Amino acid sequence: MKLLVNQYRTIGIDVSDRALTFARCDGLVFVVRGDLEHLPFAQECFDAVVSLDVLYHADIRDDRRALREIRRVLRPGGWLILNLPAYEWMRSAHDDFIQTARRYTARRVRHLLEEASLSIERVTYHNALLFPLAVVQRRVLRMKNADSIRMPLWLDRMLGATLAIERYWLRWTSLPFGLSVLAVGRKPS
Repeated sequence: MKLLVNQYRTIGIDVSDRALTFARCDGLVFVVRGDLEHLPFAQECFDAVVSLDVLYHADIRDDRRALREIRRVLRPGGWLILNLPAYEWMRSAHDDFIQTARRYTARRVRHLLEEASLSIERVTYHNALLFPLAVVQRRVLRMKNADSIRMPLWLDRMLGATLAIERYWLRWTSLPFGLSVLAVGRKPS
């Protein structure tokens, strides 16, 4: 988020006052309390909308309506960047804790973008290198509270380096599986 805040004029939106406080602390100056299914903005007022891990949440009752609202506030030619958790079968105790209502596949995200009349620029999975570890943790070991375990700094850095390698790969190719679905859509001009 800091990259966006430092390079672009940005506005944050969330239904949670606590989340808005965190956003302000993270450098976002303009924040608005609001609902993604009923955005408090005029039509065609944004060049881009970045929605990172939002549509999956239980507070979003209708992800189709939310995407139509995003399309409404995008200017012609405007961009949408989405990140969503992948695969319903990867649901864990962490999903219950953070109120995950739904998980996605690349196919479902493509369908949602098409329904919202957004052109699909790219849909790919990511976090693929860490995917096997997550499958073992969630499906095989069925670790209930693994998400609350504090990792040593060296492990955190190693995992970060793994994700950096994957970001490099994503410049040239899409990935067939991963922990998340990344999508880029565009409102027709």
